[in-house]
Amino acid sequence: MRLRKTLATCALGAILASGAMAENLVILHTNDMHSNVRPEQLTKPGGMVRVKAAVDSIRRAEPYVMLLDAGDDVQGQMYFTLFKGEVEYEMMNRMGYDAATIGNHEFDNGIESLADNYRRVEFPVINANYGLKETALSDLVKPYIIRNFHGKRFAVIGVGANPDRLVIANNYKGMTYRDPMALADSIAGALKADDRADYAIVLSHIGYRPGKAGLPSDSVMALSSSNIDLILGGHSHTSINPATGNHQYVFTNKAGKNVLVAQNRNECHTITKITIDLDDLQKLPAYELLPIDSRYDGRLDAATEAWLKPFDEEVARVMAIIIGSTDEDMQRNSTVMRNWAADAVKTVGERLSGVEVDAGVTNSGGLRSDFHKGELSLGEVYNLMPFDNNIVVLEMNGALLQECLDNLAMKGGQCVSRGISFTIKDGKAVNAKINGKKIDKNRTYRISTISYIYEGNDDLVSFAKANLLYSSDRPMKFDIADYVKENPKLSLDHTKRITNK
Repeated sequence: MRLRKTLATCALGAILASGAMAENLVILHTNDMHSNVRPEQLTKPGGMVRVKAAVDSIRRAEPYVMLLDAGDDVQGQMYFTLFKGEVEYEMMNRMGYDAATIGNHEFDNGIESLADNYRRVEFPVINANYGLKETALSDLVKPYIIRNFHGKRFAVIGVGANPDRLVIANNYKGMTYRDPMALADSIAGALKADDRADYAIVLSHIGYRPGKAGLPSDSVMALSSSNIDLILGGHSHTSINPATGNHQYVFTNKAGKNVLVAQNRNECHTITKITIDLDDLQKLPAYELLPIDSRYDGRLDAATEAWLKPFDEEVARVMAIIIGSTDEDMQRNSTVMRNWAADAVKTVGERLSGVEVDAGVTNSGGLRSDFHKGELSLGEVYNLMPFDNNIVVLEMNGALLQECLDNLAMKGGQCVSRGISFTIKDGKAVNAKINGKKIDKNRTYRISTISYIYEGNDDLVSFAKANLLYSSDRPMKFDIADYVKENPKLSLDHTKRITNK
């Protein structure tokens, strides 16, 4: 008996010496879920219901788990169009988030609507660089949280993107913005200096753009910091996959410490898993992306499925209303989709305003879903253009039109209708033509577009200088749906109306 006890003691000592009993913190991170409560098709990845199943499984296996979200939880599927965030935020309650930061699409229905949703959430919403004292969000958002795991204190600091020309101005009225780059590091340093935190995580919705000088980027934040240990990002829909090495994800900061930057695309196709050694916080964490797909369909939470049923039924009803058809798949970022969308904006603007329109323009960022070959439903059209922008008709002279096309060229082209053609060279629109003719700087042109562009958003500032001739009184998704009903067989054009030189 004594020998057996001695052997057991030796075995335990060996395990401890080998580090097998080391304590880890597992951080799970989502970003840009965009109302993907369920995948568009069961064969496709994604779905918040599957993310919940994955998170539940990991929580059962790991003693210390923290679940964080980097913003843009809404906008992109019928759940948000119909229920205004009720479904997504209750799903997040059920998933048990420790904290979430604010994405730009959280403001899509305005700051009052966002406040209504945040009053119902059961987790902290964090953002340090938005001034919210004069808004309905004043008492609903804090700059950071501190969580304790195994005696180690983890600060999580939230930061968001500049809303100027990104969010409709009236939707964030009263809110002020501070540059997050130095601010996040300053807060991290103060919390460590005050002995309130051992480790600083930034939950960021500013994007990953290492190749674009002058733009905020998580990579720049990492490089310019001294006190940040980990950045969990969103906004740019970048899949930073350490398994493939497709993007740099480790950056050396000003203090000589390696800072890991993570992001996992969008729409719940994957989630981030970070594993931190609680016995050695200086060690670079392990980082992987976990696929979210049909492997979790047999593990969906029964109570959540029962709660979702009436919402699913209403979504299914709208998705079953057939209004048109397409002879091929149309990806949201494809030439054929961009052409069709701009042609639709031109035609609708002309019909509604009653004036002859020279061309149509819309932004590619406003196209949020794909069309699949075959029948086209009302819900699919709403999902494509979900925002509450209006179709407008603008009047401008040829000189301003050229300036507007140069704006489009700087953004990579966007979506233009039949009748517009130009070549992008050195960020300018060269050899620009309207209906086959060079632009006459002294002639007056009429352009159909959307209110978001007319307000100068998405950095398309020149359009704001035009005169407004007409504005529809309802969101464009309704006008575009009527257009499809009137033209149920989609006219497809693969012509590249904008070329690069």
